Amino acid sequence: MGLSITGVLAWVIWRTYYLSHLPTFESKVKIGIGWAINSFFGTDLTLIGETKTKYLHKITIDDDTPSLKDQLVGDL
Repeated sequence: MGLSITGVLAWVIWRTYYLSHLPTFESKVKIGIGWAINSFFGTDLTLIGETKTKYLHKITIDDDTPSLKDQLVGDL
């Protein structure tokens, strides 16, 4: 229609449009509740599982050992 809408009004229009095109009432409720919770609490970034840690136990530097830069960059 030639209108340029920005800000909160554009956000509300987009969310309403998106929800209205979901196929079931259940999905509309689930996504609407998810959006409401995220607006109050933000996104939850939780790490599930273990992180793998590598330890350096021994390092040997000889005259023919490439520089750290060469080791990290390699052949580009």
